[in-house]
Amino acid sequence: MVLEPDDFAIGPEGPDPAPADLVDRGTWRSLTLLPDDVAVKTSSHHGTFLRDLSDLCGPWTEVAGDLQDGIFGQILDADGEFQASAKLADAADVLSYREGIGSTVKVFRDKHGEKLVSIDGFPVAGTTRGMLDAQESLGNVPLLLSRVTSPHVGLIGFGAGGASWESLQYDVAGVDCVELVPAVIAAATWFPEINHDVLHAPRYRVIMGDGRNYAMIASRQYDVISVDATTPKMAGDGSLYTLEFYRLIARRLSPDGLAVQWLPFHLLSPAEARMTARTFLAAFPHTTLWLSPLRYHGLLVGSREPLHIDVQALRRKMERPGVRQGLARVGVHGPVDFLAEFVMNEDALRRYVDGGPLNTDNHPYLEFTPAWSYVVALRYALENLAGFQQHRQSAVPLLDQGAEHLIGGGGQRLRPLLLVLPAPPRATPA
Repeated sequence: MVLEPDDFAIGPEGPDPAPADLVDRGTWRSLTLLPDDVAVKTSSHHGTFLRDLSDLCGPWTEVAGDLQDGIFGQILDADGEFQASAKLADAADVLSYREGIGSTVKVFRDKHGEKLVSIDGFPVAGTTRGMLDAQESLGNVPLLLSRVTSPHVGLIGFGAGGASWESLQYDVAGVDCVELVPAVIAAATWFPEINHDVLHAPRYRVIMGDGRNYAMIASRQYDVISVDATTPKMAGDGSLYTLEFYRLIARRLSPDGLAVQWLPFHLLSPAEARMTARTFLAAFPHTTLWLSPLRYHGLLVGSREPLHIDVQALRRKMERPGVRQGLARVGVHGPVDFLAEFVMNEDALRRYVDGGPLNTDNHPYLEFTPAWSYVVALRYALENLAGFQQHRQSAVPLLDQGAEHLIGGGGQRLRPLLLVLPAPPRATPA
């Protein structure tokens, strides 16, 4: 939701009775700081929205103190990014437009000057903060966690090439990227600041084809498989969120391999987010949940064995120049920043999903549930974050060794540093 100037007015409180749609000062001040002598008058719709936002998130800011402006600035930035996609597309400066047999691909510059590439009208990659957050996390998180020396990486989906480029900043044996739509590859030339001409990089290979079919017929095993950002709400894309697909990529993993699935919690209701995690867990019993660095997205990380993190290896990887530069763009400057992205271990994740249906080829619930997310993205994001927070764990038990070097003291000091989001209320508003 974006509040336009005509939607509200700010002025001194007068002696007149407050109108029904006046948002009280306490509600507004729980979201942003205003002088004590002002009130906010909104439309009925926006007044209800702001009250709900305050009820859900106000207690976080009480704990956060000076951090509240940053927390809510980030939340509202995310909302503006996700909810305004259609509006931005309407006001876009179209740079490239290609119709193909399978999809229509458009590259455009939005009214803020950011470049995006969309497939059948849905933005999948670009230069915005939210897109950068997805690209950096899909390329970096699995390789920072991998314990394989010189891993072979498989990516499903090219996007703008950000995850491909980030993967090559590590000591990898090679990176294979499977992309279905030729026009997406052609659009890469519009995003040199993201992909750095990765298509011509050594150790990099593009495989044109369907990612799911490739997972079914490929003979190669991969040490890292990362499923790039695509929404289960688009026709056909839901097949990359089913149990059968997850079992296919599990068969393509090496014994020490990791699989990563993007979890778009702004596009999924809490029930749908739990179903996605529940389905992934059914194929990967050892699954952990992480947030992306800027908290726009979630990541499910699955493996054959329980996850353990070698802190010294993690530090060495983060000191690689290309890795360090990429992570710095999303505010990650050291191991503590990275470990702060951890949300749940496998036991907590099982409690979070708490039984229920799986998303399967025969019952593709995610693809056929109403796509309310396009109009209530912020509500979904906040409700899912609140659900995550109720089950959030420390990453300390996952560390093999070196926690004392990580923080310059005892490992017990690491836990509060990891809890970036202050504890929310246990109950969420109806």
